[in-house]
Amino acid sequence: MLTSIEYQGKIVQALGEFSWGNDLNIIFEVLSNRFDSFNDNGFYPHPDEVALRQELKEVSTLRKLAEHIRALDAHGVVLQKLGLQGLPEDRRNAALYALTLMLGYPTSTDQRTGRVAWDVKARPETDAGNQMEIHVAPVFGPPVRSDDLFTMRWRYDSIKKGLEARPDMSSPELVEALEIMHCVAEQEAVRFMEQLPTDTLLLADNHRMLHGRTTYTDERRHLVRIRMSDVPNAERVGPSGVVRD
Repeated sequence: MLTSIEYQGKIVQALGEFSWGNDLNIIFEVLSNRFDSFNDNGFYPHPDEVALRQELKEVSTLRKLAEHIRALDAHGVVLQKLGLQGLPEDRRNAALYALTLMLGYPTSTDQRTGRVAWDVKARPETDAGNQMEIHVAPVFGPPVRSDDLFTMRWRYDSIKKGLEARPDMSSPELVEALEIMHCVAEQEAVRFMEQLPTDTLLLADNHRMLHGRTTYTDERRHLVRIRMSDVPNAERVGPSGVVRD
């Protein structure tokens, strides 16, 4: 099912060599029966996702693919030729939602809409002059979890802009720490850089590695992002839609 498996440290690259056959239609039918709506093809954490996962395990291709991915034992997976190229948005996102539910529990990233599948589309470049968009978000902080897994949101550019806008919150020690972390992340840490071809699945363990992407302007390109937790949404602290992972 997976071929050309190559490891670079704890990151693995592989090619998909399988056919979904009619299983994509079965997945779509199962989800159509389970969801009142697809939330503009973004889905939402299903209230009975544990039972839904059990039902999806009956889909042979989906179950085997999830088993092969889990068996790779990696912190990051790059799987080319996933077999979803050319599908309509609702069918593609249905397959992605189903696969992520087999690997974890998809969590909503938008408190307003509750969407799970986030289509990161290209944004046109604008001449903003000296204007700056400010977004308040925790960059460092202990995870709200019962275990000891550490999480960190690293946004060097946002921190730099924030300190420029609020110099009263800066200090020599903070600037030095910022540059040390930036040096480690950009130069000293083991690094994997790849231009991903169409129809590629990228899985990254946020608890063990930092990941990011470059900007792009091609409006035909789609980056569908889905976050997963290892805990069912019904058991997580706080309502679904509040980013906790």
